[in-house]
Amino acid sequence: MPGPGAVLVKTTGRQTFWPARVDPRAFFAPERTDWTAPEWSHAYRTPDTVETSMGEIRQDDYAAIVLVNPAPDSTPLELSATVVRDTPRQISLIAPDGRPVVGAWTQGMTSYRYDYEPPLRAATFPLTGLHPERIRRIEFVEEDRRLIGFLQARGDGDSP
Repeated sequence: MPGPGAVLVKTTGRQTFWPARVDPRAFFAPERTDWTAPEWSHAYRTPDTVETSMGEIRQDDYAAIVLVNPAPDSTPLELSATVVRDTPRQISLIAPDGRPVVGAWTQGMTSYRYDYEPPLRAATFPLTGLHPERIRRIEFVEEDRRLIGFLQARGDGDSP
């Protein structure tokens, strides 16, 4: 079919691969710079979401996304997608007094803002599903000891 589109790639064990990251505005309107505020947030969506005929989709739900825009007289397309195996990051929560922090509540461990996240059962744990070009902000709260901490994690380098 001619016109803008996207091929969405899902894998089993999604957490073992980087989430997709494409920039639909840069692909479908690369020369355009005069976006109005509503167009900026809704036209083609953002590097975190893509607008489809099914509505807005979250890129974190896919291992790869291939954007396409075939002409009406286009021959059949041959497409390929690359999925990248995720390297879990080991995170350790340590209080200012040097003791490990166990039982902290979190927000941001998953890419879904309102997911239920049970308290951590250990002070050291793996963090997966990070992409090198997307920052995930994670909040940690341990109420009994009145501790709070934040981590800005990315999927590149050797540490979060």
